[in-house]
Order: sequence, then structure tokens, then C-alpha cells
Amino acid sequence: MDKILHLDHVDQYNRLYGLETLHPLVSVINLNEATRAVGTIRFNYGVYALFLKLEKACDIKYGRQKYDYEEGTIVCFAPGQTAETTPTVGHIQTDAYGIIFHPDLLRGTSLNKTIKNYTFFSYEVNEALHVSGEEQTIILDCLKIIRKELEHDMDKHSKTLIATYIELLLGYCMRFYERQFITRSKSNRDVLTRFEQLLDEYFEGSAAERDGLPSVKHFADKLYLSSNYFGDMLKKETGKTPQEYIQEKIIEVAKDRISGTQDTVSQIAYSLGFQYPQHLCRLFKKRAGCTPNDDWLKGQMKKTLDIKSVCECNRRLGCKTLHPQASIINLEHPDLEQEAVKFEFYAVLLIEECPDGCGCCGRKYYDYTNATMVFLKPGEIFRMNEAGVLPDKGWLLAFHPDLLYRTSLKNHIRNYTFFSYNKEEALHLSGRETATITCCLENIEEELHHSIDTHTATILSRHIELMLDYCTRFYERQFITRENRNKTVLEELETLLDDYIASGRLAGALLPTSEYCATGLGLSVPYFNDLLKFETGKTLDEYFQLRRLETAKRMLLKAENTPAVVARRLGYASVQYFSLVFKKATGVAPNEYRYSQN
Repeated sequence: MDKILHLDHVDQYNRLYGLETLHPLVSVINLNEATRAVGTIRFNYGVYALFLKLEKACDIKYGRQKYDYEEGTIVCFAPGQTAETTPTVGHIQTDAYGIIFHPDLLRGTSLNKTIKNYTFFSYEVNEALHVSGEEQTIILDCLKIIRKELEHDMDKHSKTLIATYIELLLGYCMRFYERQFITRSKSNRDVLTRFEQLLDEYFEGSAAERDGLPSVKHFADKLYLSSNYFGDMLKKETGKTPQEYIQEKIIEVAKDRISGTQDTVSQIAYSLGFQYPQHLCRLFKKRAGCTPNDDWLKGQMKKTLDIKSVCECNRRLGCKTLHPQASIINLEHPDLEQEAVKFEFYAVLLIEECPDGCGCCGRKYYDYTNATMVFLKPGEIFRMNEAGVLPDKGWLLAFHPDLLYRTSLKNHIRNYTFFSYNKEEALHLSGRETATITCCLENIEEELHHSIDTHTATILSRHIELMLDYCTRFYERQFITRENRNKTVLEELETLLDDYIASGRLAGALLPTSEYCATGLGLSVPYFNDLLKFETGKTLDEYFQLRRLETAKRMLLKAENTPAVVARRLGYASVQYFSLVFKKATGVAPNEYRYSQN
């Protein structure tokens, strides 16, 4: 009968292999120094353990696949786990290294709070980490540093330093696991495809109604993965946790049944595995922003195609998926039945032939006609015109916000304000500008065909950023070519502000907002702000302050308008503040101005 050892203390492991114990709570393991042989044994771990095996010294299934490195394998165990090892070599020493540490070592350290984040401790053995020669060297160097600290006389700093070095070691392992997820990208996509199939089968059949809502563990078991590994892999591939992915599937199925059947919300809720219909309503409200009973939702779902992911976008438009978070799609003959499409990610449309009757582009006689660009932020709805949802000649660049994680573009994509313009404020390109944008798209597509590695997201984001910078330049050119129209807009703005002042609303200290002005001019707020800044060099607040001062000058010329009256009617906080502002702008106090003009 196999031995079962409850490994509750570091010293137990060292005594088993004849190794020296330098610290009661932590030990760096080098099995090349072992003095005792151990047969088949089952460990029930009460400590944390990490082993780097450089030879197949025991019979454990590591799960190496053809695209994994062969130099070494790392396996990790957490308290509460059980693992069995059977020696496969005839000698005592084996080429294996590692570290064992007791949870008590972490008390009072930063690692105690973050250890749960290192989810690979709960991976199965067949989900081991396979490291390259360079990665192996880094791990061994970390272990040597920890061993050196253990050999140092123990003092009040020892615990903190050891915990910090262990945290560094685990951080490297996290990086290497992320690399392994990338190198297993094709395999992971196969897992994702299988997961989607399992989801479809679960909700299309009777399983949901019979067994209730599915758990993450249910699908992880079906995929022969641990829950933690499955969760980390899915997060890496899609940016979503398994729970979020399942919930989105539930909402998608619910929408289909709301629009395609006569079932009540209660019937749909029970068929999806909810114990109470209210639970579906709460989830629906959280995810979709409205309740299943909203008439607006029922009408919109029939008219609008909601595309959740880049992969789904590719499937809908007949394009191969090269990267789960980015794609360039040729829009030849898009076969969509809905009247509009909603993208849950960033979308940039290059429309090469925009018909004159297109209601989305707002082209004027002074605009170029070679091509048109429309920018959509996540969650926006788009339609070309009554004839079609998307153009039948052009390109679509789709990229998920998660692609930008840890890139420079993530920090300033909000600066590209044209993503919030109305479609009628689209960008119209010349032939030369179109060639520039096409070149940018070709560079993005070339990178998409490259094998995914740790640099892919950075390179893709930089190509996208370059294209957006060109679009910023071209939009400024469009402001210039629309100079006469912009002057008309400014004249309309002045009238709008004069009417606002005359209405008396300033007396209540209610200053006009960009929303108020943009709505009155029939523009989007970002386009209005950008146009005003380009034409005047001023924000609305700066521009209005000048307009308010001009009004104050005119009012002061009338005898009945004292500085106090003017300050009150124009919404200044006090007559003293008004006097300070006025003098700073004109060089004289309000009363002095009155006298000098009379």
C-alpha cells in the first residue's frame, strides 16, 4: 500500500530525503544533494511547494505539448493538495530543485495578502509550466539568492527578505505562465471553441432547466482542466472571466428567446436554470442596461445585431480569426439581415464608396470623396442607410479594449475624441490620405499574420496609434477646408450665447455647458469642443468669459446698470469678483470704464 505523508512541516520533507534544514519555515531543495532514496509516496501538502524538474525522475504526467519547451518543468502545490510520485531512476540524486515554505512564513508580509493571486498553485499537474533554458536560469538564480539568505544568520529582516525573494520568484513564474498561454494560443483557441460548444449544448438542451445554472467547475471538468487554469487561460484569451463569459451567453440566449418566441420572462428564466425569474431580471439589467420586459428592447433586438467579440465579428462577416482581440475585415458583401449593428469593441470603418444618399457620413460639397472614415467606441450602434447596415466596399478595423492593456495607447485613447463624434461628423479623405490609412491597415494585418508572442499587443497597439495620429492630422485638415462652415457655426454660437445671457439664466449662476451649445448647433459635444478649440484656441469656458465681458461692457454704458447690477445679471459670484475679472481683462475697474466711455 502506498505511503501517505501529511507534509505539515518543512523539516519533514528534508528528513525524508536526507537534506539539511536551515530554517524551520522555508527550505530551498536541491535533490542532487539527497542522501536517502524515496519510493512511491503520496504527499498531502500542508505547505507551499514549487519544484523545477530537469529530468524525468518520477512518474508524473506533466502535460507537455509539441509547442512547449523541453528543458525543464515546474510544478506547484498549495496546502490541501495531494500528489503522488513514483521514482523512475535508479539513483538517489536527481536533477530537481525547488522551494518549500510554510504559510506561517508569510504572516505579516505583503506576500500573505497576494499569495492567492498566484493561481498556478491550484493548477493540476498536467497543467505544469514548461520553461526554456533562459527561464530555467532565472528560476535557479532566484533559488540561489533565497538559499544564500537562509545561510545568513537569522535577524529581524530575514523573514521579510525571504518573503520578498519568494514573491519575486513567483512573479517570474507568473510571467512564464503567461508566455506559455501565448505559445499555446492555437490550443487555447481550440479550448475556447470547445467551451462555446459546451455552452451551446447546455442551454439548447434540457441541462439548464434540469440542473440549474452551470458552474465554472462544470465546464473546467468537461475540458479536463482545473478551474484556476481554465479561468486564467480564458482571461488571457478573451479578457473575461469564465463567470462573465457564461453570464454573457445567458443574456444572449435570453435575448434570442425574447425576440424569437412567445415565452414569458418567467418561462425563459426557468428554462435557463434560474431558480427565480427575478434573478434573471437583475442579471439582465446589470448586463444589458434594461429589463427583459422593456418594449424598447424587444423592438431593438429585432433590428440591431449585437456583436460581442472580435471573434464573433469575424464569424458574422466571414473573416478568419488571426487574433482574438484584433482583426481587419474586408467588407465585401456583408450578409446581415438586421437594420443596424452594435459593436462591443472599438471599430474603425474605412468606407471606400460612400453613396450620396448615405445618412451616416455628412459629406459636404467641399469635402473629399475618395473615402470616408467612421470611428465607433464600444457599445455604439451603426447603420449606413436604409439600403444596408455596412458598406459593401471598404474595411473594418476591430480591436477590443483588452488589447490595449499595459500599452501606451490605453492611457490616452480617450484623447482621440473623434471616437465620440456623430456619424454625420465623419472624416472624408483625399486619395493621398486614403493611401496612408490603407498602408497603416496593411501593417496591422501583417502583424496579425505573425505568430503571437509577448510583443504582439504592443506592436499592434502602436500601429493602431499611428493610424489614429494620422486621422487626427486629417481631421485638422478637414476643419481647415470647412473654414467657411466653421465661421457660420461660430456666428450661430455667438447668437446662442447672447440669447442665453438675455434669458436671465446667468443670474442663477448657471453657465452654459458644452452639451447645451452642441445640442443647439446640432453637433456632438466632442466635435463642438474640438472645432471651437481649433478655430479660436479657446475652450468654451474661456470663450464664454470673453463673451460675457463684452456684454458687461455694453451693459455698463447704461446709467442704470451699476457694477453690482451687471455682476448679478451676468452670474458673477460677487461684485468684487466681477471687478477683479474686469480689471484684469481691461486694465480698469468697472466704474472707471463707465466714466471713461461717457
